[in-house]
Amino acid sequence: MPRDRTAREGVEWMRHVDVKEKVATLGGSLPDWAVFRRLGDLTKLRAREGRFFPVNYESGLLLYALVRHHRPRSILEIGTGRGFGALCMAMALEDSGGPGTIVTVDMLGADDPQEWALDDGSGPRMARLSRREVWERHVEPRLRDRIVQLKGSSFETLRGLIDEGREMDFVYVDGDHTYPVVRHDVYASLLLARPPFRLLLDDYTPLSHLYGVRRLVDEELDPVFEAEAIHTDGRWHGQPEENTPVAQSDQAQVLLDSERVRKRLDEAFPRAKVARIVRVHETWPRVLDRLSALRSLVRDLASSGRAKERK
Repeated sequence: MPRDRTAREGVEWMRHVDVKEKVATLGGSLPDWAVFRRLGDLTKLRAREGRFFPVNYESGLLLYALVRHHRPRSILEIGTGRGFGALCMAMALEDSGGPGTIVTVDMLGADDPQEWALDDGSGPRMARLSRREVWERHVEPRLRDRIVQLKGSSFETLRGLIDEGREMDFVYVDGDHTYPVVRHDVYASLLLARPPFRLLLDDYTPLSHLYGVRRLVDEELDPVFEAEAIHTDGRWHGQPEENTPVAQSDQAQVLLDSERVRKRLDEAFPRAKVARIVRVHETWPRVLDRLSALRSLVRDLASSGRAKERK
């Protein structure tokens, strides 16, 4: 549910910046915008009522700049989608010339077909394709080889990584944006994080179906980290929203940096406490299953009662 007062307080705490400003502070060279445009047209294009349009290709540019600057060796992405974010980060790892692997998790596996809007140069179209089909046809092997794809919910896949003792120094959280799930994903990421680390959360916004990110940032993360809200969608040079004031933008990516904090992380997030929170949230799928079963039972009882009334 919306918590307007908390959200306003969060905005007062947090620094809001334009993606152009943030990328400039990171320094380093970037591929031409056309590179992100082409990759976006293959893996992030959207379609609605027969109309095709790009959505936040600038998020890939931000991911590239962050990874190129910080040079993480182990990256976790929660929510692969069609692969735009993972491929942009793989490109940054390749261009930096160092080691590095991306583990990306999603409910759909590499071979699972999904509805796919794309423009491969022959015009935009809809198709039912898997990531493997598109990646093998259009993405260089050197980028694909940097990425390990895991199929499953973030509850099960992150638990597996935690139990294996894996460590990550960059995490991109772009999965389910409901509060219980995104809270699980962030706290599980804290168990995996190896200082110095960075977490980037997508979709900090007042939109109700994505509000879990905003609530979590405002209530639990921004009071601890010196968080940055980086506004990306349509804001790169020459794009439609380039000159829109940040104050008028209602959607951002939030960056958390373990080296920029308001409180000691080991005091704000003691490992035992974080582990308990993760365990509690891991019960969420079972709760949803029980609620679904209960709703089905209620529907069956109601249907049975109506049938008896007709007799």
